[in-house]
Amino acid sequence: MDTNSKFIVCNVNDWHEFMKLTAIFNTQAWLFRGQADSSWKLQTTHERFINNRKSKFEFRMNNSDPIMRSLDEIVDKDIISPNEQILKNAENYAIEKFKKHVYQYIKFGNNTDLLAAMQHYGAPTRLLDVTSSIFVALYFAFEKNSCNTKSVWAFRKEQLLHGQGELDTVKKAKEQYKKTLETDPQYAPDTYENGIMWFLENEYQQEKECIELVEEILNSSHKEAKGIVPVVPGYYNRRIAAQSGSFLFSTTLLDSFESNLKHTLNFNAEEFDNPSQYAIKDYFDGKFDFQSANLIKFNFNPVNCFSAENIFHNANISAKKLFPDLTGIAKSIRYKNET
Repeated sequence: MDTNSKFIVCNVNDWHEFMKLTAIFNTQAWLFRGQADSSWKLQTTHERFINNRKSKFEFRMNNSDPIMRSLDEIVDKDIISPNEQILKNAENYAIEKFKKHVYQYIKFGNNTDLLAAMQHYGAPTRLLDVTSSIFVALYFAFEKNSCNTKSVWAFRKEQLLHGQGELDTVKKAKEQYKKTLETDPQYAPDTYENGIMWFLENEYQQEKECIELVEEILNSSHKEAKGIVPVVPGYYNRRIAAQSGSFLFSTTLLDSFESNLKHTLNFNAEEFDNPSQYAIKDYFDGKFDFQSANLIKFNFNPVNCFSAENIFHNANISAKKLFPDLTGIAKSIRYKNET
């Protein structure tokens, strides 16, 4: 049995077996993201925005006269060779500009909340949307009727947290356990390890600490180490709440999301680019398990669309539920017309 793979690609051809498999996923332990095409990379909207600008610049350079090319090189020099500080300055400008106009529309407590709002309304950010519900992720993978292989990514939250080093939460857990052991030993858990886990169950503390880390990075003027931080905004809007949503925050802007992820999960290039591949039935045949996996990618054959619709119906997941506004009504009308 394969018990060592940190990144597993699992090909799903049997919905019944997949539904049995979902029972092993504790929503507090994993975060999920659905994508309508399995060939798509994990990219933030900021990363796609920068790549699109570079593509347009390269097109102009290849299809304009020498004088225009010289002007483009002067005006768009930051596109040719951007650095972290240039990208951070652009991000800070976008946040401040958004902040000036947002007071009358939403509540926010910090820049992390502003980034979440910007992401929600379509501005390019370094955030990647994820959800704690595998069924919500499935919905977004199958939302559009297409002939592409769909995918759902699963990220082990614990490893994302540990990838930032020992967070203050863990240090406080150790201190709290020792204090409880001295003052109220009858209430202390039996073992030191259980003591840490007992304190770590306070998820609010973890979320608060991650936001503090993100705020520190956003306000910093120096280049950060690569990494990914799971973030839950302080103020939920109705859509995020309905979708059990949160975000993954890239600690650097110059590096791709996947590059930041590899660093956090301690993957080498071979582990990420050539993951172990299995059919879902292999799990039930005992050929592998998810014990050591920190990243899983489920690939779904597009012929499974009809079965997915039945699952969404049984799980009470629909456009109206996930988009509790006029967007949801419009999406549901479009969906019925397409099917």
